[in-house]
Amino acid sequence: MGWPDLKGKVLFEKSALLGDHDRDEPVFPASTEQPLPSRSQRKFQQGSASVPDLLIRAIVQGLLTEIMLRFFFGFVGLCLLAAAFVTLTVDVTRSVTSGTLYVTSIGEGFMVVLPSKFVVARDFVERHVYPVIWDPVLADILRLPVWLALGVVGTLTLWLGGKPAPKFGFSSR
Repeated sequence: MGWPDLKGKVLFEKSALLGDHDRDEPVFPASTEQPLPSRSQRKFQQGSASVPDLLIRAIVQGLLTEIMLRFFFGFVGLCLLAAAFVTLTVDVTRSVTSGTLYVTSIGEGFMVVLPSKFVVARDFVERHVYPVIWDPVLADILRLPVWLALGVVGTLTLWLGGKPAPKFGFSSR
């Protein structure tokens, strides 16, 4: 039995290193095509695999992708709902201090965050896509309150991130 190198091949036999052989060249086994199992594979085969090894194996095999996607959608949904609550609070505060109703629209928010990109997007849609799409469709959507749009999108992503409904019937437990 020899000692493996990093690629899984046997470089020298134990007996050659201990002096039982009178030759100094390396001795390779007959089947060098099959590499030796890795450390995690040996542990898994022996039944003593650690928890991180099992988690990595489960992720690679795709067992946790549904859980991770549900967590991601839930996290994004909660962030969007928090942003909707913040923008609603800002609108209410501005309305109370000014004495008139103040609503921040989606278009106004885009103009504050990305002013140059908003103009480029509007010009692109009017010139290259279809001019009628901008004026009645997108212009009306951009007049909606930011908190409403963020709340609807956040609620939809939370719904996507929720647990799936039972297939049918009641639990037999």
